[in-house]
Amino acid sequence: MGDRRVVVVGIGGLSGSGKTFLAREVARNLGGLKTVLIEQDSFYLGLDSELTEPINFDHPDAIDFSTLAEVVLNLSVGLCAKIPIYDFVTHKRQGYRDEHGHYDVVIVEGILVLTDSALRKLFDFTIYVDTDPDLCLIRRLKRDCAERGRTADSVIEQYLSTVRPMALQYVAPSADYADYRYVEACGLDIVCKKIKSILDCKFAMR
Repeated sequence: MGDRRVVVVGIGGLSGSGKTFLAREVARNLGGLKTVLIEQDSFYLGLDSELTEPINFDHPDAIDFSTLAEVVLNLSVGLCAKIPIYDFVTHKRQGYRDEHGHYDVVIVEGILVLTDSALRKLFDFTIYVDTDPDLCLIRRLKRDCAERGRTADSVIEQYLSTVRPMALQYVAPSADYADYRYVEACGLDIVCKKIKSILDCKFAMR
């Protein structure tokens, strides 16, 4: 992880569980600590127009984990990194944005971030957001229709065909790799205190 005073946090959980919200709340409540949020969704592999079979976007094979791990490693040692800009309408990358180093906390969130062993090795602290699946579906339905140009029927069809089966096969079992299981409306203080304590330990070891 290098000798910089950086804490890398991994946040997993079902689609619609509130991972991004938690990550932003953690960043907001860490006071003067400089925090960056890296979203797994930025690292989907681009859709090849020549493919005849649809991509299962809820399977680990749909994620460019090698690039994601490289970005996290670079940021963890104070180096710059290029973050893909992914378009959920065309399902292709639309370039990159530069992310500069020198952060105190790097937060990585996504449904599958706790499933990849190489990525897990980069995390100092892992969290699984434990939210009722029914609530997750409602949130996903509203988000995909409002933000990603989807129809309700297409969202439900995808949920039944890939989202739910992959959640049962990959996402839910990844909770076993979490240091802490977060339940909405409680636990934010615990998470922030844990991150600060890890930072303090790293600072003391320098």
